[in-house]
Amino acid sequence: MKYDDVLTNSDRLRAKLNIFHTDVDDYIEADLTVSPRTAINIGDARLKGIEAEAVYDYGWGFVNLSGALIDAKVVSGVYSGQALNNTPLDRFSATIGFRMLEDQLTIGAQYLSIGEITRTRRTSLNNPIVVDDAFDLVNVFANWRVNDNLKLDFGVDNVFNTAYTDPQSAWSTSAATEQGKGRTFKVAFTGRIGG
Repeated sequence: MKYDDVLTNSDRLRAKLNIFHTDVDDYIEADLTVSPRTAINIGDARLKGIEAEAVYDYGWGFVNLSGALIDAKVVSGVYSGQALNNTPLDRFSATIGFRMLEDQLTIGAQYLSIGEITRTRRTSLNNPIVVDDAFDLVNVFANWRVNDNLKLDFGVDNVFNTAYTDPQSAWSTSAATEQGKGRTFKVAFTGRIGG
């Protein structure tokens, strides 16, 4: 959906919705039981869900909302019915930003919520299924276009230093621990020389 001049003469609303259903033959996962990590075939899998995003831009600021509800599981073989590893089933984010100094400076904050993450050691059917807790993060950012040749970006991820398990850490030796990044400061200078 695309709409202009919704509440004012210069605002914009953009929104999209995705619905998906994917069947995967011979799904491959990381084997967390051996070192170095290898890949194993666990059977057929099905991933289905819905994703949505909406952005409202009102010139001197913007709001971005996005979220997803996902069902991802094994559908054949000895692991049939088990959730796929390292797949956050639910997620939501909200970002708000403000522009100032004739749009040269943008500051903002993001709230990110990630749903429970299933981790299964697939060596036998008797192994327990480990479910890592859902977690919430707050990030802040600022982007300053100093001039046409210089830009400064600054950000702080995980402002409140929340302990969490990164859903993308399947190959890590500490995959089932709270090893997500703590409070992280980021600074970047981008320059152009010679036009």
